[in-house]
Amino acid sequence: MLKSETKNPFWLRLPGYHVVSLKTEFDEHAVELERALREGVPVYPDAARANFYDVMLAEGWAYIHVYPDGRTVYLVAHSLVRFGSFEYCYGNTEFEYETRRIC
Repeated sequence: MLKSETKNPFWLRLPGYHVVSLKTEFDEHAVELERALREGVPVYPDAARANFYDVMLAEGWAYIHVYPDGRTVYLVAHSLVRFGSFEYCYGNTEFEYETRRIC
């Protein structure tokens, strides 16, 4: 999920969008993701795919696809944050504190 590290993050806020998990084991993360997108969250665009993003959640990283025509966000993948690993923060000091607090 680190393909997008060459792009800068931006704030994404999608109130009214429905989040759909592509795997049942991600259902609880879909609830967290929907809440985060409703309030707004920094996302990292995937350099290889339009409308795909990496998103840091309290329980780890989510890889999502935003489908604007259907006002839907698909939760494609989820991975847990590993304690002490700042590679998931793209070397951004802004997220260093956040990762320590979450982990």
